[in-house]
Amino acid sequence: MQSAHFDHARKNLSAVQQITGIPSSAESVQAVPDEVKACNFWLLAADPDHPDADEGWFLPSGEHLPVVEAFRQWAAYLRQAQVSGEPAGAGVAASSNVVEEEVAGEKPLARTPPLAM
Repeated sequence: MQSAHFDHARKNLSAVQQITGIPSSAESVQAVPDEVKACNFWLLAADPDHPDADEGWFLPSGEHLPVVEAFRQWAAYLRQAQVSGEPAGAGVAASSNVVEEEVAGEKPLARTPPLAM
């Protein structure tokens, strides 16, 4: 099941990179046409009693799928690139590499830390 979770992370990270037009490596990404104004991802979270609760990125148990960490690392890289003045797509490959590295190690689902308010 973990391999499916990592495949899910790769596909969703690729989708957000296409939406933003920011590639995950030196190779170019075909950006989504300007007519596309928004995108949504299935399913971020659901009530524990919902029939699809086990499909959420954030699970009722407090764990989260690998896609959450991949997005966090990608966003952290983009923030760092913005601060340093580095072109946005230049090193984003490092954030998508986490997915590849985790596939090899088949790490378990992670616990989601509480959000700071």
